[in-house]
Amino acid sequence: MTFPVTTLSPVAASEADARRRPGRWLGVVLFVEALALALLQYPACMRFRWHAFMDQGIEPVFHDLTARGYRPTIDFAYLYGMLVPLVARLWYGALGWRPANVYGLSLVCIALTVWGLVRFARAARVGASGTALLVLALPHLVHPPFPSLVHALEPVFFSHALAEHARGRRSGALALMAACLFVKPSMAYIYGFLLIVTIARRSRNVSSFVRALAPAAVAGTATAAVLILVYGMTPVARMLVPTTASNLYQMNHFGFFHGSGRDFWRPAGARPGYYLGTVAGFWLAGTFVLIAGALAALGRRLRAKAGDDSEMDEVIVCCTLMHVAFVTLFFGSSFSWFYYFLVLLAGLAGLSTRGRWASRAVWALALLALVGNKAALLDTTVRDWTQTAPRTEMAGLWATSEEHTEWVEVLARVRGRRPVLLAHSDGAALLFPDVFAPPAALFVIRGFSPAEFARKAGQIEKALVVVVAAIPPGDPKLDAWPEFARALDGCVLDWRGKYFRVYRRVAAAKGHVP
Repeated sequence: MTFPVTTLSPVAASEADARRRPGRWLGVVLFVEALALALLQYPACMRFRWHAFMDQGIEPVFHDLTARGYRPTIDFAYLYGMLVPLVARLWYGALGWRPANVYGLSLVCIALTVWGLVRFARAARVGASGTALLVLALPHLVHPPFPSLVHALEPVFFSHALAEHARGRRSGALALMAACLFVKPSMAYIYGFLLIVTIARRSRNVSSFVRALAPAAVAGTATAAVLILVYGMTPVARMLVPTTASNLYQMNHFGFFHGSGRDFWRPAGARPGYYLGTVAGFWLAGTFVLIAGALAALGRRLRAKAGDDSEMDEVIVCCTLMHVAFVTLFFGSSFSWFYYFLVLLAGLAGLSTRGRWASRAVWALALLALVGNKAALLDTTVRDWTQTAPRTEMAGLWATSEEHTEWVEVLARVRGRRPVLLAHSDGAALLFPDVFAPPAALFVIRGFSPAEFARKAGQIEKALVVVVAAIPPGDPKLDAWPEFARALDGCVLDWRGKYFRVYRRVAAAKGHVP
């Protein structure tokens, strides 16, 4: 019997739209869009500052330290899972480490993530509003340059796990999360736990429950075995308990409500245009809509009136719980909003199938996402293409003319004197191995290993010349940190620029002769 549309319940009214399963054209559109976005952001991905002094230098410095006998989590701190450096080792071992190959690996991760998102959309049977949301919000998801490989690799696992979950294959999703623990041991714990709960709720008996967990046990055990063979038992075991990350968050005052993350949703002097012209408005509105959708889904489950598409109610609730966990537990600085943007996006796309109000809310969010692309695509991208350019003296990487002029001056002053670099990351020491002393620490930030700080300070104490990078974002004033200020005792400031400072040793320090 056919009913008029006006007589259908909110859930049933959306099912006709939801059954218009996204065709292959959606995959083509998203892949082409993602490639275009990555190409538009090429100058940002190839910025000198990212690779020389900031997070993009983490993977090459990791491999330099391990090649010289230093052990991760023992001799130097490492926040993420050992699967990340293994993937980097295989990729760069085949192609060589250079910034262009970092960009290439990011493209591969983006393509795999988009593939997972397309699989999710087809499994969720999203309609017009959900499709519009995916297309218009994709610029916020395809967000290179990624701070490190982990931020490009983790969404690959989550996109395909959510696709498996939407298809009702919870065991497959759990297996992906078991492997993802070795990429980043944080949200994978949350989603893995939620999947175990849903599997237990749907299992007929203990035997069926154990069988459902078997793929995850195999995936986790196999991944751990490979990593132990490569890096040893202690680093792999320590990585699974992210105490270093917890200490880092506390010491650097990270957090959504009271920490530096507050600058994302309530920056000083923010006006309404900030929420409309950036991702912040979409992100905040999407959070409230997703929570409301999860509460409605729980209400439907309690009333036992969910239709044959009730799988999506479970997915929506899981996405909401993960998003809330991110906000309350894992949100770092104001730039960390995109870490689990995929979870928010997938939850909202799934919600678009759950009733008229949900579909209309998602349409509104899609328009908000479109407007919010202004800051990233227009302001930032135009600035990067017009104000930076590749520079031969900066390893072919992109920089402003002012950065370039200062760097040429630094090289002229220190060449042949084997200076030590003091920056968040020693990537420049690998870009210019004939100029700088080799790295002594993976990453210089509060909350990392005291042994690394001591080793870096010892390297500075022995140096005749020290170059301090004052680039990322604003001047971190690393030379004023007590550990390094003491090591610079006996040095004078030989040259100061906007982005760099050069110290020259004129007196012995702690037994070292200048």
